[in-house]
Amino acid sequence: MEKEELFDALRKRNLTLSAMESLTGGLFSETFTSIPGASNVFVGAAVTYLDRAKESFGVSRKTIEAYGAVSANCAEEMALSARRFFHTDVSVSFTGNAGPTGSEGKPVGLVYLAFFVKDQMKTFELHLHGDRDSIRAQCVSFAFRELKAEIEQTMPITQNPAGKAAEEASSVEASSSSENKEGRE
Repeated sequence: MEKEELFDALRKRNLTLSAMESLTGGLFSETFTSIPGASNVFVGAAVTYLDRAKESFGVSRKTIEAYGAVSANCAEEMALSARRFFHTDVSVSFTGNAGPTGSEGKPVGLVYLAFFVKDQMKTFELHLHGDRDSIRAQCVSFAFRELKAEIEQTMPITQNPAGKAAEEASSVEASSSSENKEGRE
């Protein structure tokens, strides 16, 4: 149910979504894309389990060295990197320690999520309990709920729910001759 509510919040606002996942290992993306029609809003995701994978998508080595991969700073760079790489309106990232043992001197269950919505970053520090699968599932469930709430709070639906798309369509029509010459990304 939570995933469908997030899907509806994105669809009603004509927003696109991307993700960068570490400890969740693709669970958020797999769960979200099980919704029929998810391709209308979901662009893509990267599973960046190792630090070098995070770096290849734009997370700074300096950030990882200074704060660790399990940090708010890393989660924020992951969300921003996902947004930039996939060219989406909204992005989410997950990094943390699902266990069974701690790493970087940080306890099992310490998780950071970051959302990039409406040009603003929001970061969460969670202290979760349970086994590895439970911690990962709790992360995904939290993200579905909180990302939906953040979208609804920062981007209320106006009377014209297709406002963004309508603006873009007008803009494209008005400049179609120059775009046809130059091409589009």
